[in-house]
Amino acid sequence: MKAKVDLLDCSREPSDEQLEKLMQSVATEARAKAVLANTAMMCTLRKQVAEVCSRYHLSNSRILIAT
Repeated sequence: MKAKVDLLDCSREPSDEQLEKLMQSVATEARAKAVLANTAMMCTLRKQVAEVCSRYHLSNSRILIAT
């Protein structure tokens, strides 16, 4: 049974196990959001590079954007 933890309740502190589980879930969510943000940023950068190369008639084969 999952017990809900009220972090604002000063009369009862969460256990170390509850805090560890909370921190793990927060870290997992943060990593997932970071991956999504990084993917979106790289997609935008590649699109902008392609537009600039097209505008100035450059070959983008020499331009390397890390994946």
